[in-house]
Amino acid sequence: GFLTILHKQWYQRRVRGLLSGNQESIAFVDALGKPGPGLTTGNFLWLGDYEMCGKGALGNATKGDMYQNCAVSGPLYLGGFPLTLTWTGCSPPECRNKTDLEDVLKQVATLINKSGIIHTDPASWTVQCDVEQEFDAGAYAAVTIISLFGFLVVVGTLWYLLEPIIVSFVERKKDDTSVLVEAEENVYEDENEIQSHPAEVKEKYQTSNQPESLLGRFVKCFALQRTMKTLFSTTTKPGQVLCLNGIRVLSINWVVLGHVYSFAASFTGGFSYAAELLKRKGFMVVLNALPSVDSFFALSG
Repeated sequence: GFLTILHKQWYQRRVRGLLSGNQESIAFVDALGKPGPGLTTGNFLWLGDYEMCGKGALGNATKGDMYQNCAVSGPLYLGGFPLTLTWTGCSPPECRNKTDLEDVLKQVATLINKSGIIHTDPASWTVQCDVEQEFDAGAYAAVTIISLFGFLVVVGTLWYLLEPIIVSFVERKKDDTSVLVEAEENVYEDENEIQSHPAEVKEKYQTSNQPESLLGRFVKCFALQRTMKTLFSTTTKPGQVLCLNGIRVLSINWVVLGHVYSFAASFTGGFSYAAELLKRKGFMVVLNALPSVDSFFALSG
């Protein structure tokens, strides 16, 4: 029967716990999603407390009783009008997999259909539970690559800042040493030679500028001073049509606006309110945001 699927012993223990003021039983009920305001306007988004699962009274790891956050979603037909119920909460430790919860949902859907007021299809209900993600080879590769890029950015930025100071200090030391050595060797150099060939003598005493190493140029490619300057540069090339940049800005903001409404609709649960928005003339701008994606990609190339 129904109580058998819900694990009769667990159910009876939780009821006794509520009556006796057991903290774990109270926390379990408290973490469940509950009907909020706006039921008459189609708000069937019943969200529980995600943080309570596995913490506090529901996080008794010593006994192995770990609660798992799960979301149940399915369609309800009230007088032929489709509604979507989303209910989240902490799955009890006795339900170790999705199959247990799916069996429970089938029994709940059967009871709903027997009411004769609301109808639903048991096969269309879905259950999604949090699963601890394990690192695979792809995850380790992604972390390694991101860490490498981060290391290059730090090294390149520091080298871009310190290179002029280090090179200037080294060149000054080399110049001082070279001048002292050359002056000691050429104490008796004819002053007429200096006056007649000043350029040759000047070049003789100067140190040659060494070209920057390949490693130094490679590391500086990741320096924030260089990359940020390029990213935020407003310099335009000859022949560019500047008005297209304005169209790009309008297009990308149009895309963002459409996504904000689309994502918000999945979390608010007010489907009747969304239907009212569709009747507004001003909302047609948001509803017809699809061409903005095409225009943005066409102009961006």
